[in-house]
Amino acid sequence: MIPMMYSLIYVFILGHLISSFCLQGRNWFQDSFKSYVSYNFIVQFIVTALLLYTLFELDRTLIIATLVIACLHSIVGFPIRSNLFARESRIVLFVGTQCLHMLIIFTCYYYLVQPYSIRSFIGSLYEFFFVQEWTLVNAERIIGFGITGVVLLFCCSEFINHLFVDLKRTPDRTKTLRKKYPLHQDNQSQISANQVAASIDTPGISRQGLEMLGYNIKGFSVEETIEITTKLSDSNKELKHKFVKSTMDNSVVSARKGTYIGMLERLLIVILVVKGAYTAIAFVGALKTLTRFKQFDEKDFAEEYLIGTMISALFALICGHVLLKII
Repeated sequence: MIPMMYSLIYVFILGHLISSFCLQGRNWFQDSFKSYVSYNFIVQFIVTALLLYTLFELDRTLIIATLVIACLHSIVGFPIRSNLFARESRIVLFVGTQCLHMLIIFTCYYYLVQPYSIRSFIGSLYEFFFVQEWTLVNAERIIGFGITGVVLLFCCSEFINHLFVDLKRTPDRTKTLRKKYPLHQDNQSQISANQVAASIDTPGISRQGLEMLGYNIKGFSVEETIEITTKLSDSNKELKHKFVKSTMDNSVVSARKGTYIGMLERLLIVILVVKGAYTAIAFVGALKTLTRFKQFDEKDFAEEYLIGTMISALFALICGHVLLKII
């Protein structure tokens, strides 16, 4: 059985993971600091308080700790959801932010709830995974399943998405676009639709450059306009037909499909690990590869596919072995 004080720490971690990855409000606000902090503070406080009330007991000390942690987490999480640090490495910012979230939880619990030994906490983790078999109560199993599930399905997807954003960046083109259309922290000074439209016709700015520019613009899209002019034979008049086609929708839909495919892949791998059917994992990889076979001629896609698959499989294998210890 895990010591009570450590179980409460895991509840705070689970509350953070659910509110940050499962209940993200990125479309509920216009990247303003006030709206983001308000939304995420309320969500994290409610989620953590419900977990504490359901699994353990919710007293005054835990309520105060939950309020402080939710407030600090909302403030710390804002930069990665906004354009505040758009020029920095997304993966470094993501990992650093999560480490800061964990530090806030451990520090607030130590000073607001109950002092504990970091060495003892790490020692309990080591014993749980590598030394002896622990008998967990139902509440501890629920916490373990919750943390593992969120990390497996949502944290891994977020990690891979941020990594691919960094890999797709072309520094020279990005620098040129940002110099021409600099980003500001003030929401009122965002790039206007006319500037984006003008940039499409600017020589030297490629589709990839526009995608990099669009990553920092809310609601960004690029459209292709095709005009067909027909001259009427019986008069001097001309008949014009205009066709407008979005060129970004397919890439967005494809990215979403890839995210869901990755989730299903990791879920299947975890099930196979728990069942001990390690040889069947190769079948999952082969099935995924078969659906994208024709795209392997593109070197960039093949490299991204390999990186994403390896990271996804690594997360799934680790989570599968963690679940074996929890069960």
